Amino acid sequence: MSRILILGATGYVGLPFTQSLLRTGSHTIYGLSRSSRSAHILTANEIRPVDGDIANLSHLTSFIATNIDIVVDCSSAYDHFASLLATVVEAGKLRLERYAKAGITASMGAPKMGFVSMSGTWVHGSSRTVRASDFDPVGTEFAAQQPPRMVAWRPACERAALERRDVLNVMVVRAGLVYGREGTIWTPLWTPVLRAAQSSSTAPVNLPLDVNSTPGVIHVDDVASGLRLAVENVARLAGTGEYPVFDLVTETVSMQAVMNAAAKVAMWDGEIVLKGAWEDQFGEAMSTSYVVGSGRAKFLLGWEANRRDFVQEMDTYFNAWKVAQEEK
Repeated sequence: MSRILILGATGYVGLPFTQSLLRTGSHTIYGLSRSSRSAHILTANEIRPVDGDIANLSHLTSFIATNIDIVVDCSSAYDHFASLLATVVEAGKLRLERYAKAGITASMGAPKMGFVSMSGTWVHGSSRTVRASDFDPVGTEFAAQQPPRMVAWRPACERAALERRDVLNVMVVRAGLVYGREGTIWTPLWTPVLRAAQSSSTAPVNLPLDVNSTPGVIHVDDVASGLRLAVENVARLAGTGEYPVFDLVTETVSMQAVMNAAAKVAMWDGEIVLKGAWEDQFGEAMSTSYVVGSGRAKFLLGWEANRRDFVQEMDTYFNAWKVAQEEK
């Protein structure tokens, strides 16, 4: 049984991920909590709260070294990534030191601390002709394309984590554009459509998106299962020499088709104009288009997507998002 600390455990991806882990009955789950409200949510979901703020985890070094086997970062807190990684590395060193004092050395297979970091496939940048790969040196001068500005920081975080494989068992999981449930990231795009429908507006809805964009998408449940498999395989793959970076994408969709389907569900028959992202960093990121597969995740992790047909099932996803907005 693994003891797992999740950073961002109450978040959009974090909570389904914790539930995926708990359903196996094979793990003890801890979640970082910085308020009584988040502690309540964690406890209600059978997750053990650990008081702390991701901006400063150094006081948890000893706790992590003693009580945790794997740390998973679902927080996207890039401002604090260096410090949180430093804490995990220090905890990993303490763990190995304690094993060494007990007479269990590295040559005997002393188990390293695991660290799974969630990233995103936007790091590949946009290309409709060059197929992206898990192996691409993203964010470097050798990459075919550069990531959109909104996530330009991510490749450096990935490399920083991978560089600490001397102390940690590391895995990076890159999710595509996530949808499903409250679908938070879709709010800036779907809200104007919903408002137009509610006001019976006939004016076009203009959105800062590339009219030809074809993003790779994935349901939040499939991200959760991918992260669960990463946790369950991070130690096993560490000794194989496999590059521990995996892209998770279920299907490629037309952004114009996504928005048209959302308008249809909202019962609005006006025109949606994708006017181009231009200087809009969010629109640029949402328009990121690429050809990417998840073959290595399927072969090495045993990952299989269960949720497909984002556009075809838009009534389910748009209405789930709408209800979630009403409850806020």
